[in-house]
Amino acid sequence: MNNVIKSGGMCRDASVVVRPVNLSQQRNTGTTGPTPQQRAQAEADIIVRSAHAEAQSIREQAHAEGYKAGAEEAAGRFDVLMHKLESEITEADAERQAVLDQIEPEVLNLCKDIVEKVIRHEIKSNPQVLIRVIKSCLRRVKDSADARIKVNPAELAVVKAQRDELMSIADGIKTLSIIDDRRISPGGCVIETAAGDFDAKIETQIDRVNKKLGDTYEDGRSGEDS
Repeated sequence: MNNVIKSGGMCRDASVVVRPVNLSQQRNTGTTGPTPQQRAQAEADIIVRSAHAEAQSIREQAHAEGYKAGAEEAAGRFDVLMHKLESEITEADAERQAVLDQIEPEVLNLCKDIVEKVIRHEIKSNPQVLIRVIKSCLRRVKDSADARIKVNPAELAVVKAQRDELMSIADGIKTLSIIDDRRISPGGCVIETAAGDFDAKIETQIDRVNKKLGDTYEDGRSGEDS
């Protein structure tokens, strides 16, 4: 009985320290891997970086598509403007040609009127014009011994005064008659020979000049059409 040790007394004498247990620390004790918080942060970082990369890609694609769309729009506008410009040029050229078609004949007629006025004025103010015309005709007379010069009555005396000089011009002419003819306008003449006649009336000369102007005009029109 003396050897029986009571438990109650034994507990009172033992030096025992009782401490609370931290379950979280107990689980983490001895582990080396990342914590759940670290793993979550890493995953969040990856998601953020991926989002930034995707956003940058979207922006670059939008910029490229916007540039392409802008270039296509600009090219379309340029084509429209060029078509409009070509249409306006064609229309303006047609209008110009219509104006020229209307004006050119009037200009041609005006030139003819001016030529006639200049010729008649020159004849009226310079009597030597008729003498030069007669000399030009006589130089072309060939194989004829006789010639007859018809002039306007107002110029008969002037031409007769130059008879000797006119005879020296004519090659082979032995007889030269100078007579008046009211049908011939001042400044002109008709020379009759056995080889043929020379019509140098003022009206004939003006017609020749006008024909030359008309031919030049028609040649110009033909060159534009070809």
